[in-house]
Parts: sequence; structure tokens; C-alpha cells
Amino acid sequence: MRCDLHVHTIASGMCTVPVARRFCRECYSAPLEVYERLKSLGMDLVTVTDHDSIDAVEQLRRFDDFFVSEEVSIHLPSGTGAHIAVYDLNDRQHIELQQRRTDLPSLLAYLREQELLYGVNHVFSGLTGRRAACDFDWFEQHFPLWESLNGAMLECANRYSAAAAQSLGKGITAGSDAHTMETVGSVYTEVSGARDKATFLEGLRRGEGRAVGASGDAVRVMGEVWGITRRMFAEKPWTLAVAPLLLALPAVALGNQMKEAVFARYWFHRLGEERGWMNASWRLPSASLREPPPGRNERKPSRTVTQSRSTGDPDFALCVVFEEGLRPLFTEVAVQMLPSCLEEIDNDESIERVLERKQSDLFVTTNRAR
Repeated sequence: MRCDLHVHTIASGMCTVPVARRFCRECYSAPLEVYERLKSLGMDLVTVTDHDSIDAVEQLRRFDDFFVSEEVSIHLPSGTGAHIAVYDLNDRQHIELQQRRTDLPSLLAYLREQELLYGVNHVFSGLTGRRAACDFDWFEQHFPLWESLNGAMLECANRYSAAAAQSLGKGITAGSDAHTMETVGSVYTEVSGARDKATFLEGLRRGEGRAVGASGDAVRVMGEVWGITRRMFAEKPWTLAVAPLLLALPAVALGNQMKEAVFARYWFHRLGEERGWMNASWRLPSASLREPPPGRNERKPSRTVTQSRSTGDPDFALCVVFEEGLRPLFTEVAVQMLPSCLEEIDNDESIERVLERKQSDLFVTTNRAR
């Protein structure tokens, strides 16, 4: 059975970007539209994981193949934050989780008491802010499931999560982390032999989940942002006044991807050797080699670039389509910068300062490449 275990709807509330949070939603997808889209893509079960909300489920409770889930924003004892997924809960449990989410020991005690299935999402992403080494102790010791494939995260972040999960004997989950209809169902979790919701979730508990799909990149980020802003313009026409800011989207997306790559590599290499993560025999699921679910069209690049660097293609500084698929140029340029970045990072608080300096170097380099 298949299920996309990380999907958002309009119930996820307002976005977290400063200023924009006053008028832009995190997601504009209607719950029923998401359900119908997932079913058309061959999902056997459907759930949605909105941020700290289960409001979307009122429209979906009537479906036998739907179960209630939630992405809970938690506070760790170090003062940092993280996102965890809790599956198949009821209204009362949702209320209790929200009351306890700033007290992690109390939250974990309640999850165990209620025998709820839960896991940590995008472990090696800076999406929720800074990270502390002791945070990974909590993830290792208290979270039975780790998200090993997130459709919005970089391949390296997903690979590191898969390696750590395998080394630790964790069950894995996978989901699209879709905030627009275009990416719903692009990543999902498969449990072979499951016959219904109960056996699917039990299979996840036993570590029988398998991740299927592809990781994200700068192009996916830009597509999601454009999809959200397009719906924002339709809902609130006066926001068209901020449309010129979209011209900066490619630069922002590339900068964010570089930051994510450094964040993921820093934490994996800092902790991986001492904790044995690097010794795990692992690889990402070969999703690109598998047939897509019924009714799903494979994602294809808009065009193919075969010119070499010497051709001076003006689009080269944004992205290049290689034989294996679409990758942003920063992958080639930024990876060369990563060793020097890591040498200059002496603690997690200094990551932001190093990246600000290196990001400007990245754009100088890409301009020269053009």
C-alpha cells in the first residue's frame, strides 16, 4: 500500500516568512482537492499533515481510506525547534499535543501513553532554524521513525537521514512535503503486504516502510513559491504590488539551497563518524527507476541544455539539465566551496555568518561562469 505521509493544505495557516506572514498562507490547496489528487496518483491511503492543525480533516473524515495526522512544531530542551509527524490521532489527542509541544519530555510521555505512531521530519534541514548536537540525542533515543525522503529537501539531506536511520535501526517515512497541488504525491511511503490502514501503520512500526520518489532542488523551491504566490494574488489582488520581488526568487532559491547543503553536511560529518552513521550500508531508493503510480505523469524538465560552459548560454548560471535529471548550478559551484565553509565553521552559531560571506562568492562565481 502507498501513502504520501507529508502533505499540506490550506489549514496549515500563514507562512513563517517575516512580513509575508501577515498576508500569505503557507499553502492554498483545498483538502478535497488534495485527496482527489492523491487518489488519482494511485495512493491507497490518504492523510494530511498540516502545521499544528487538523482543521482540514472535517472535509475528509467520511472517506474510509483517510486517517488524521499532524505535523507538530516542537521545542527542544536546547531552545531549538523541530517538526514531528504524528499519525492516526483523534481530536482529543490533537489538543493534548498542542498543549505539550513546548515541553518535549511531557509530549513524549503522552505519545507513548497513547501508543501513537510518530517520527521526526527533515532531520538534516535548517528549515526550523539552528540545531544543537544534543538535539540529535533526542531524535536517536526517542523517535522511532525518521523521514528519510522528503520531496522538498536536497538529495544530500535525504541521504544523510537515510544513512543515520539505517544505522540506528529506525523505521523510515517519506512524503512530498507538498505545499502546492503540482507536487502532491510526488514522494510516498510504501508498505508491502499491507491490506488496510491498520496493517500499513503496523508495518511502519516494524520498520517495513519503503521510500519512493525524488528529492527536491532549487527548481522545485521556485515552483512551489510561484504556485503559492499565484494563489495569493488570486485571493488578495492588492498583493500584486509585491510582484516585482519575485525577480529575486532565483537568487534567493540558490542561496537557500547552498545554506541547506552546508547545514546538512556539517551536522552529518560532525556527528556521523562518532555515532557510526557513516558506516551504514545505505542508498536512497531508486525511485527514478520505478514505474510511477497509475495516472501519474513523470516530471520532465522544460528543456534540455547540452551546451558546454564555453557556449555562454545565459541560463547556465541558473541550472543545467544533465542526463540524470535537473540539478541547479549551485551543486557544481557550491560543492567546491563546502570544504572551505566547513573549515571556517567552528560551532553551529557561526554557520549563518560563514554562509553570508560564501553566498556572495557564489554569485560572483556564477557570473563568471556565464
